[in-house]
Amino acid sequence: MFQEKLNNLINENFSSLFFIEKNNDNEFIFYTPQFLNDGSFIYFYIQKKDKSIIFSNDMYKYIEQNIKKFQKNKNIIKDYFLNKKTFEKIVNNLEKENIKYSLLMEKEVEESNDLKEEIAKYLFTISKYYNYIYDYCLIYSKDKEAKEKEFKIAIDNFVKNFNNLNEKKIIKLEEKLYSNIDYYEYDNLDIFTGVYTELDLHKAFGELERKVEVEEKKALILIDKNQTSLVKYIEEKFLKIYSQKNVKIIYSDDYTKVSKNIEDFIKKNEKEKGNEI
Repeated sequence: MFQEKLNNLINENFSSLFFIEKNNDNEFIFYTPQFLNDGSFIYFYIQKKDKSIIFSNDMYKYIEQNIKKFQKNKNIIKDYFLNKKTFEKIVNNLEKENIKYSLLMEKEVEESNDLKEEIAKYLFTISKYYNYIYDYCLIYSKDKEAKEKEFKIAIDNFVKNFNNLNEKKIIKLEEKLYSNIDYYEYDNLDIFTGVYTELDLHKAFGELERKVEVEEKKALILIDKNQTSLVKYIEEKFLKIYSQKNVKIIYSDDYTKVSKNIEDFIKKNEKEKGNEI
């Protein structure tokens, strides 16, 4: 059976965080623990058709929703996902991998091909494509307020998708001093936030230091590296006064490392916690 073949492939070549779900008689959804730059998790469809296998995905729907949050007046499908002229280079990458340039990005492979290699190539190529489109939208969005909002949306999206894939959940804390700063906590151990201004940095840093002191937690503040004036302020002034002993500050480069920074922070603290037991 094709389903059994896919399950064996995952068990032998991927981690337990990858899994499949039956969509219909001949099609399965392949879920991964990986995330795109907007915080959406990566999945795609695998369909058995005679002696061929068809890959496709509709992740554009979620990225479209997230882009609309800061580019409300754009036709996202027409201006970005179906705009071959503007994105010729990245579209050529798709076509070199025999991926159809369309919203569903279908790719047909022979059943006799190395399925592990074909899946890896497809995942890499579509991820690169979506991240390029998303980052392009951010770069050409000149509204600072919109960028700040999107930075926080990326964190919020990561949390939502992380919770869909893990038994231990990240929760948004309700108890806070400042309404414009959101704090997230994992396993009653790690607490993190993302800030965009000098004022919010001081507020968050002070509040997190108090929480770390009283509750013995690990704390992280994410900063958008593109916010160059804030980065310069931190490096030239802020860190000459304040220590990162209790509260760590990490720069997320072009939004692409938001998910990875948080995941690494959680994994490192879980490992340290395990060594203490």
